[in-house]
Amino acid sequence: MNQATSLSILSLNVWGLKYISSHRLSRIKAIAHSIRSSTYDVLLLQELWVLSDYTYLQTQISHLFPYSHHYASGLFGSGLAIFSRFEIVDTEFTEYKLNGHPLAVWRGDWYVGKGIAWAEILVSGRRIEVFNTHYHAPYGQQMDTYMVHRLSQAYQLRRQIRKALARNSLVICAGDFNSSPLSLCHMLIHSILADSFITKNPDLPVHPQPEMTNEYLVQVMGITCDTPLNSYRRHISTHDRQLRYDHLYTNMVPTSHKVVFTQNVNMAEFSGKQAIGSVSDHFGINVDLLPNLNTSSSSPDITQSSFTDILALLNKHLRRERRHSRFRIAHFWVSLVIGISLTISLFWTKFGWKSFLLSFVSNLVFVFGVIDGIVGFIWGRWEINSMMEFKSEIEREVIRDSDHHRLS
Repeated sequence: MNQATSLSILSLNVWGLKYISSHRLSRIKAIAHSIRSSTYDVLLLQELWVLSDYTYLQTQISHLFPYSHHYASGLFGSGLAIFSRFEIVDTEFTEYKLNGHPLAVWRGDWYVGKGIAWAEILVSGRRIEVFNTHYHAPYGQQMDTYMVHRLSQAYQLRRQIRKALARNSLVICAGDFNSSPLSLCHMLIHSILADSFITKNPDLPVHPQPEMTNEYLVQVMGITCDTPLNSYRRHISTHDRQLRYDHLYTNMVPTSHKVVFTQNVNMAEFSGKQAIGSVSDHFGINVDLLPNLNTSSSSPDITQSSFTDILALLNKHLRRERRHSRFRIAHFWVSLVIGISLTISLFWTKFGWKSFLLSFVSNLVFVFGVIDGIVGFIWGRWEINSMMEFKSEIEREVIRDSDHHRLS
């Protein structure tokens, strides 16, 4: 194999939800068409839920990317995939311990089995460890009820990256992190592995400023999500909603960082439908890297106060989840009593619409009570125990940080 002088990485959330994502098939075809004329070396894709979409991409780009892997997990898959010009030596998938709620069926995060897609690729005789991930979505600007879940995911990923760094590996970690720059989730990774955008643009402000145009935010500030320049997000107008959620962290030398797949495409070319729009609800990022260790860049330390803030959020979330769990279990017992009472009352009710109504209501009360009881008892304990373990890990971080400052 020829000596690789640089690596070109693409990270893209393809928004591939079956039956839900608009123009999915046309957009997948447009993505494949664009990639066929690209110079990327490694593709890291998120939300590639449908296996047939993955196999379609395989058939279209396998001459450029002979090595690929689609990570299976959960009920509907992880949505994560890697395509590579270089040999994939090994792969592994680690499911996140905390990833949404089973009753939030309409959101689906709990059912898809999000996690950490790891691969080891062989580039010019050197092994590079690659991580691809997709954190739980915020689902709301004012009250982010899943912040603790994303913090747990970030910390789980952080631990895996630290092990890779301890092996003196070159590391790439990319994906849709649903986390803004310098947030707690972002800093858990950025403190051990540099955000390539910040490395390339150290003097840029972290967040959008009012005077910046939408074009400037995308082209210069690296905005990839919730920009009105995206045809699926045209309803968004305020700057504070435009986000850089897609990141690439690395200990290698970034030579360029670009936002890509920003162009609108004519869907008629791929499906016959007269629609012009973006290829996804996210823009992608393309980062070019020198395949050697970056010795001149250092990541900022995450402070003890940050870990203390995480502990405070954890304790607040634990109190809420314990309360919810108790409520669900209580609802089960109350529903059981009401359901049995309504069933008994059928013996004193003549057959007819009243009997049918009582039977229907008693069954409905009982079913919802049982579901809530199962979720409260099984899932409630599951989530609380996972959070307790996460809490103990963060407490150890606080102790280690205190000891370090005391000795220094």
